[in-house]
Amino acid sequence: MNNPIIPLFDVDWTLLQGNNKAHDGAHNYAFSEVYKMPNARKHDINPNGMTDRQIIYEVLKTHGLSEDDITSKVDAAIDAMTEYFHSHEEEAEYVPMKGVVELLDILKAKRVKCGLLTGNIESVGWRKLELAGIRDYFTFGAFGSMARVRSKLIDVARQKAEAYYREGFLTDQFLIVGDAPLDVACAKEGRIKSIAVASGVFSRDDLMNAGADLVLDDLINPEAFLEFIGV
Repeated sequence: MNNPIIPLFDVDWTLLQGNNKAHDGAHNYAFSEVYKMPNARKHDINPNGMTDRQIIYEVLKTHGLSEDDITSKVDAAIDAMTEYFHSHEEEAEYVPMKGVVELLDILKAKRVKCGLLTGNIESVGWRKLELAGIRDYFTFGAFGSMARVRSKLIDVARQKAEAYYREGFLTDQFLIVGDAPLDVACAKEGRIKSIAVASGVFSRDDLMNAGADLVLDDLINPEAFLEFIGV
């Protein structure tokens, strides 16, 4: 196949069940310990589809912090989140969404290169997949600690893929696979295609209205997914 498609999977509510006490707690810990704002909470906003870095900005803006004040400590906040998550990871469960393992097995058998594009901090995202038993299906990733704006991660993913495989790729070989309108918006901003899965908090209509190229109810029946990527 010429220029084969390379899927970039979101993690929460796409690959894994998304309610994660340790991850939510990591944000709240950073707000309290780094920014000294114990009343700030991740779910003061709707964080679905945002990068972890963007969530920090959006939450703290609602509490009156300036852009400069947030930026001055954001890297320390990412470090604090990482520390918190790894020391509290046992407080959460790490369960693949239905159909995910079977789809990944098929993609592996067909030698499809699979990466991540997720809002998760890098070490948090990889650790979640490791605890869920699906880490080894993925060879590279772009993470929410690497950029504030999700669409910026597309080029990061391409660079990571090129470094791992030691070959060049076209941006339009990459495909976003996610569960939120912001995943679809990321693809549109990056001028690549998207598959949206209504497996999280957003409906088929939400994802269709966002402009996804293909909307699936779940990943249990992989035929439409495989046909779309041409394998």
